[in-house]
Amino acid sequence: MSRTARLYLLTLFAGRFFGALAVITGLLLLERLLRLIELFSSYRSDPLILGQMLLALTPHYLTLAAPAAFFIGLLLTLLALRENSELAALMSWGVSPNAIAGLAAAAAAPVAIVMVLTSGFLNPHARYQFRSLVAELENASIVAIAETRPALWRYGDASFIVPSWSKTGLVMERPIAVIERRGRQLILEAESGAVREGSPGRPPVAAFRNGRIIADWRASGGPDIVNFTDFAYPVLRDEEAFRPRGADVRELTLTELLRKPRAFAGIAPHDAETEAFGRLARAVGLFALPFVALAAALAPPRRSPQARVIVATAILLAFHFSLEATENLLETKHFGPPAILLAAPFAFLTLALVIYRVCFNQSVRPRLSTADVRAAFKPLPMRSA
Repeated sequence: MSRTARLYLLTLFAGRFFGALAVITGLLLLERLLRLIELFSSYRSDPLILGQMLLALTPHYLTLAAPAAFFIGLLLTLLALRENSELAALMSWGVSPNAIAGLAAAAAAPVAIVMVLTSGFLNPHARYQFRSLVAELENASIVAIAETRPALWRYGDASFIVPSWSKTGLVMERPIAVIERRGRQLILEAESGAVREGSPGRPPVAAFRNGRIIADWRASGGPDIVNFTDFAYPVLRDEEAFRPRGADVRELTLTELLRKPRAFAGIAPHDAETEAFGRLARAVGLFALPFVALAAALAPPRRSPQARVIVATAILLAFHFSLEATENLLETKHFGPPAILLAAPFAFLTLALVIYRVCFNQSVRPRLSTADVRAAFKPLPMRSA
């Protein structure tokens, strides 16, 4: 294939790929934005945090959208070449389907590298940043509620009854707090209390002075009363937001996962390997997608483009869900080494390609006649003056 032909094909593909990537990522972010607005409506804080949350979620959705955008961009490029008879012209000049597939696989290399870097290193830190923003939202929200000086208010698992507030500062006078958590109930009475923001990464705290706690220990059958001078209780809605980094494999980088980290509590080495190979498998799967797209574009003319797109999209979705199912089985059943995930994309797509070709009864090379090739290059008739 000549250099000019390669640049022409890559230019056509790049436009459709980045267009599909922008559309798919935008739709995913829009869906998440609606959920964030619902979450944000229950808090009281700076609306700018909402934009920061979307920015932190962008690497995750870019990783999800990249394989679909690559496949759709390649399929639309090949279909456009076929509809405009450019594919027939390329075949007449000796450009084989294997050469086109090889060029598409070469184009998959930089996309796969970006996917590995994004999912392996950028996205874990972005996930942690998102949780930090939720924690910041918690701290700002409870202070905003306290500034309204309500007589009765609830936040998370605590309800507060405040007969009066001090004239200066956000100090509750003779407050009563009812805390329900993990199957038990605490009733707290104090002379005074205040709500404070937590330190970075820590939840907000309700601090009380000079009071008593009535603990309803239902297992023992009776309440216990404890007097206190100072008592502080973390008040929060989302306990997960204040979890330290490392308790979730999705927040670990690729190098941390492959090292089988023991410094992070609650993460088994097998789960760390499964997450690492799962990220790599999604990037490796890009190299198999060109062959499915090529088979869809070279289907017999009697099949409509809509049918080709539907079948090819079904194959892509089946590939995605089969990879998810394999990863879940490895995490829960431990039925094999996590490295099997790297072979799953090629094994499945090979089978899917065979099924697709049998269903459409197509050959790899389109059936072109000499007349078709000549017609593609036949000059338009000139009108005489």
